[in-house]
Amino acid sequence: MSFRNKRALSAGISGFAGSCLANHLVKQGADVYGLYRRRADGALPYNLQYLNIANQVALCGNRQYTTICV
Repeated sequence: MSFRNKRALSAGISGFAGSCLANHLVKQGADVYGLYRRRADGALPYNLQYLNIANQVALCGNRQYTTICV
């Protein structure tokens, strides 16, 4: 199944499963959007930096609650 030109939303993208799913979908050509709770220091989620996809996904987050951005 091809994910090219498809959109995907991953809740919890900064966690292990969410970041691995996002990595797979990015490699398949999908537009990936992710929900996450921001870190206290404001840094990007480590898992996304480690997988080198932080700049390839659209991140939506809030300090206290995860929000959806459109």
